[in-house]
Amino acid sequence: MEDQENLEAEDFIPHEEEEVRDEDVDIYELLFNELTSIMQDRDSSSEEVTAWMIGDKLRRVLGIVTDKKKGKEAFELLQKQISKRFGAEFTLEKLHESIKIADEFPDLFLFSEMTDHLNMEHIRVLIEVQSDLARTYYSEMSKAEKWTPKQLKEKIDSKAFEKEYGEEA
Repeated sequence: MEDQENLEAEDFIPHEEEEVRDEDVDIYELLFNELTSIMQDRDSSSEEVTAWMIGDKLRRVLGIVTDKKKGKEAFELLQKQISKRFGAEFTLEKLHESIKIADEFPDLFLFSEMTDHLNMEHIRVLIEVQSDLARTYYSEMSKAEKWTPKQLKEKIDSKAFEKEYGEEA
């Protein structure tokens, strides 16, 4: 064991004279491997939490890609790889939905607690609500009143939050 070198975080930072080229690090391959890991563990997580984890990873990694065209191409390539490996249900739309879930519910702990009471259909309705405050209201009322996704949609369409609090969502 003494022969092994203890690596510090600084050991992974290139020295100024070292040039790191794009071809040295395949960020898309790393992302695909991380998504593969999430997908393989999906039996231990709910569908909602798995979608959140996929979306969070995609938005964080692809968010650093500054070239929109390259980002779009990478996203489409990832979708094809994921679909080929895990099934045709992993469409571009489903991956976009996963990103939106992670965007609209940025805290995994709170999201996970919410999904103990709400299912993916509820989540799909809630991510369309523009206001964070209104989204929180509708999710809490859905839990408390045990609204079905259809009832939730009806409450949103009837502007229940705005009527109760006099605010625009």
